[in-house]
Amino acid sequence: MSVESQFQILFSLAAAGLIMGIIFDFYHVLKRFWKIKPWLQFILDFLTWVIITCLTAAGLLLINWGEVRVYVFLAIGLGVLIYYLYFSYRVKKIFLWLIKKVLTLIKLLIRIYGKIGRYAVRPLFKCIRKVLRFIFSPFNKLILRFKLKLKRKTKPLYGLLHKLLNKFNYQSRIF
Repeated sequence: MSVESQFQILFSLAAAGLIMGIIFDFYHVLKRFWKIKPWLQFILDFLTWVIITCLTAAGLLLINWGEVRVYVFLAIGLGVLIYYLYFSYRVKKIFLWLIKKVLTLIKLLIRIYGKIGRYAVRPLFKCIRKVLRFIFSPFNKLILRFKLKLKRKTKPLYGLLHKLLNKFNYQSRIF
């Protein structure tokens, strides 16, 4: 193995260490935004380590055919150290900014959906309610009498049936 290829392997493994640092920081920034219970945090930490281990193993297979030597650990450790000394603060700021922008976009979409519901869907429901009131208006007195008789005879079941019958009564709201 030539010296040139050894330096390529060394720099590739240091880059793998940088990538590991980025993954750790991304995970820690996400943990800051969501309140996670301790048992779930343990599981997520374990899954993060499994992902990092799999990526490291795949990287070793691609870079130096899976040979694990002391310089492999030194190069990966050097990459992680360089990342945390020089890049971690900036990358965390970028991740925080991206997550805030994504959350702002989600809130905006929810707000737009609420406006659409208010100005487009509610009038549709009002029209449907008026049509149903018109259809069931001949039966309103009959339904009211039936409800009163039913209430007197079956008080325990009245609460359940009351909700069902109110859907057909013109005095109550359907939607």
